[in-house]
Amino acid sequence: MLLKKILSKKNIRAFAAVLALSAMTIACSISAFAETVEYDNLKELLIAGSADLQAATDSYYSNVEKLNSMINTINEERQQYVLQAELLKDDDRTAASEYTSEANQMGKTLKTLRKQLSNQTNIKQQLSVEKTVNTYLIMAQSTMVSYNQAVLNADAKAKSYQAALTTYQNTLTRASAGMATENDVTTAYNNMLLQQNEMKQYKQNAADLRESLLAMLGITDSADVTIGTVPDLDLSLIDAIDFEADKAKAIVADSDVKNARNNVVVANSAGYELRFDNIADEESSAEVDITDAYNQLLAERVSFEGAQASYQAAKLTYDGALRKKQAGMLTEAGWQSAEATYLQAYAQYKTAAMSIFQTYSNYKWQVIGLSSGGSAGGSAGMGSR
Repeated sequence: MLLKKILSKKNIRAFAAVLALSAMTIACSISAFAETVEYDNLKELLIAGSADLQAATDSYYSNVEKLNSMINTINEERQQYVLQAELLKDDDRTAASEYTSEANQMGKTLKTLRKQLSNQTNIKQQLSVEKTVNTYLIMAQSTMVSYNQAVLNADAKAKSYQAALTTYQNTLTRASAGMATENDVTTAYNNMLLQQNEMKQYKQNAADLRESLLAMLGITDSADVTIGTVPDLDLSLIDAIDFEADKAKAIVADSDVKNARNNVVVANSAGYELRFDNIADEESSAEVDITDAYNQLLAERVSFEGAQASYQAAKLTYDGALRKKQAGMLTEAGWQSAEATYLQAYAQYKTAAMSIFQTYSNYKWQVIGLSSGGSAGGSAGMGSR
């Protein structure tokens, strides 16, 4: 997933509350207008749902206390995720990896928020209405990707739980006939509980992300509101990137570089030298940031292609299992296990597809000077623990 969380339930709520003050006051009228939320119409829905967008942004950047509160909250949760990863690293490497990935994404989000806080006044003066809308849009896009990832993985985990439950029940039956040990029963039971808990966590995370996204858009949730899927990325877009040109654009567009260039200095040689040194430092930092974003995109492509290959292999195995089932050569438990394995591979493949799509989007935002706070990677993991 890039199973990836950028913000937990309360963090996204805090962000949405700050960025969508006016949206909540007109939620009822918007809900009737926007029953389907599509990725491509997020910007339109944001504008419609938050009539006082510019004022809300001004309020956001002028309220240091709220930014500090967000930073402290996310930092505390990040520390908890780091601790959980350490505790699970020997017993459950997959869960530990997810916790680590999510903690890394929180770290990137913290870097973005701290950057906004330290440059608050200058950024506020420079913001245009379009840039303000895009700031909202970045968060909405990321949340929609994370929601879709969580839904997909919740469905896969539901099938894994069903298969684990059947295995546990069969193990009990075998144990009563003296064909399975107490340890076999305990192992099957623990696996069933693990699958059930992960399924619940993904479902809760999906519900939290849905609530947060609709709050950002000023839409009242109901059974009539549908959140659409995330488009697939045309990988040729990555091949077409002119990184050197993008790097030059990103350095010029970087807010810290702009601030350094606009700073007034004492009109003497020492003042001018200090200004030039500050500009050089910020340009170097901006170059590192855009280079990291590009390298992350390339790494995401490798991950996506790996997940795609794994899914294709899983599909062949699944097709074989289906033929055996139809021929009466596979037990129900065996079929459920094969189906669960296939759906898990599919979920990982589609999660990677959504992650690379969002990482590419984040890269393009960074080229024009808007930070995403990290990719979608890890954003839909078991975030609301």
